[in-house]
Amino acid sequence: MSTPYSSGGLSKLKKKHFRVKHQKVKLFRANEPLLSVFMWGVNHTINELSHVNIPVMLLPDDFRAYSKLKVDNHLFNK
Repeated sequence: MSTPYSSGGLSKLKKKHFRVKHQKVKLFRANEPLLSVFMWGVNHTINELSHVNIPVMLLPDDFRAYSKLKVDNHLFNK
């Protein structure tokens, strides 16, 4: 009753799983812990800013605030 594909043939059709090796991230090491934290922050900021598109030309409108704040103190805005 057994067919050639029932039990013995499945082991030949088994797929081999490959382990993916991830590239190691270069970390900037320093002897002082404060300098290491500072260098990590700089590296993290550069990596985050690499996803932002760089504008071709900066205009004066790029440096304006999105909303204007007004303080209601007496004679503050004069």
